Amino acid sequence: EPEQGQLSPEPTQEPTPEPAAKPIPFTIAWISDTQAYTAADSDVFGRMTQWIADTQAEYNTVLAVHTGDIVYNAFREYEWKSAVAAFAKLPKDLHILTAAGNHDQLPSEDTGTPYLDHRPDTDFDTAHAFDSKGLSYYMTFEAGGVPILVFSLAYGQEVEAANWVNTVCKQYADHYAILCLHSYLDPSGY
Repeated sequence: EPEQGQLSPEPTQEPTPEPAAKPIPFTIAWISDTQAYTAADSDVFGRMTQWIADTQAEYNTVLAVHTGDIVYNAFREYEWKSAVAAFAKLPKDLHILTAAGNHDQLPSEDTGTPYLDHRPDTDFDTAHAFDSKGLSYYMTFEAGGVPILVFSLAYGQEVEAANWVNTVCKQYADHYAILCLHSYLDPSGY
């Protein structure tokens, strides 16, 4: 308190923070479980991706996600060819992320998987991979002025990768995070 006769100091003005820019609306197209279409060598999956391509400008679609079971049988090359043809219809400027489902991977005792040879992911970077094979990884990009962090978690790695996901989220604390995985419930539904 100032002594009698002294003036109180003038309060300092804090600068008014600039309001955050309003994000530009954007869309994420999400596909899953197309294995019946690729197994039947059907054009349904291709019609889905063609629709995404045809409406990209209208909806400002920035990312296409496929959360697994792209094919029914990872051993059947014709199923992968069908999937590759469907993904090829997506625009070249669209981010693409897939998460390996149980049908996409060979048995766990086999160290290879055709999924890694055929996935169309546009932003895969080995430096962002959880495992040495690159089955699970993350990508970052900006959409509508919003920083986005997207995880692809392969079937069977969901629990094993939990601490890694949390660590990456802390590293990108200013990003909105999206978790893409094929299965998050056990067979009993919990």
